[in-house]
Amino acid sequence: MINEMVQAEKVEQALIRIVRRLPPERASEVLDFAQFLEFQAAKAAERDQEYTEDDARWDALLATEESQRLLEKLADGALAEIERGTGQADGLCRGRRDRAWVNSQPLPRFWKPYDRLPREIQRRASKAYRIWRENPNTPGRRVLQGARKPN
Repeated sequence: MINEMVQAEKVEQALIRIVRRLPPERASEVLDFAQFLEFQAAKAAERDQEYTEDDARWDALLATEESQRLLEKLADGALAEIERGTGQADGLCRGRRDRAWVNSQPLPRFWKPYDRLPREIQRRASKAYRIWRENPNTPGRRVLQGARKPN
């Protein structure tokens, strides 16, 4: 904590030295940029708070027995579609439909709720994900694309 304060003071003193040597219009640009950075930091803190609140809502929702039953039912249905080779692959990729590569990386906040799921649902989800990774064009997955309704 003290190291951070010392470092912040050094940065502050360096900025003051620099700003004092600049013409007034350039010093105003430095101030404008600093205010922009301050705004970005405030927005990032707001977004982090929203994510925390959102995670708490999802945690509460997923903790109910009814949610667990629904998730299991959805997982069973998705696996059945994949195994049957039925369903729609519409909306998987933006752009060309024959595109074989899709970038898929879960966000760090994905793992916390995932880890709380029952092991059987995790196993089923992992199996479905492996099938999808092997062939993103595999029929049997329904991927929502924005708010578009099916025809």
